[in-house]
Amino acid sequence: MYQPLGVQRLIYRTRIASYVKAGLIDYAVKVFEEMTLSECRVFGIDYNRFIGVLIRHSRLDLAHHYYSKMAPLGFSLSSFTYSRFISGLCQTKEFMFIEKLLNDMDRLHCVPDIWAFNIYLNLLFRENREESALEVFGRMVERGREP
Repeated sequence: MYQPLGVQRLIYRTRIASYVKAGLIDYAVKVFEEMTLSECRVFGIDYNRFIGVLIRHSRLDLAHHYYSKMAPLGFSLSSFTYSRFISGLCQTKEFMFIEKLLNDMDRLHCVPDIWAFNIYLNLLFRENREESALEVFGRMVERGREP
């Protein structure tokens, strides 16, 4: 029983990767959605990789959507993907969702990389949110990240 499902997962992953390499992200999204709705077992690594692709292609709305779908399944992103997500969200100034990601990372005992922290601090200062910036700065230092 597991063999056919493993093969099916490999086929889905290959199709998604092919579409991504060809720059056809909308097709990759359709295949990923098909995979999540099928009998195929989807792992956290699948969500992590796919959300990473969406972030890299500035499809932050879809990254947010799939992040919301993966959390109830008990999956989380890698620290690297969280960091890229936070950096990308800084471009769109989605402060509430950035804070949600930071809180989720806290629960997982992981920390964004120094680049994500600095990009977020820079945004907070540019947007005249000095109090929030100082709070984030304090969290950075507490977690061993020097700005």
